[in-house]
Amino acid sequence: MVKDGSEPFRGIDFTKVFQDIRCPLLLLQADPALGGCLLEEDLALIQAQVPTARRVYFPGAGHGIHAEQTTKVAIVFQEFIDGLKTA
Repeated sequence: MVKDGSEPFRGIDFTKVFQDIRCPLLLLQADPALGGCLLEEDLALIQAQVPTARRVYFPGAGHGIHAEQTTKVAIVFQEFIDGLKTA
């Protein structure tokens, strides 16, 4: 769950963290080959704990998804928020 060198996150029990989530969850995944930190094994762990989590993959985007694909991110956020209104 934690990339090498991510010291601030060491020791966190991510299984427990995600197990406790009770609200809608949106996961934005950048391309790992371009610096994206959310890997497939991370997604599997999260989705096992939060099966209703919505994942959106941004091919061609690195860690700065919001800066690299601003319009697509805005659309994804708006769709997510709109979905909350109808739930």
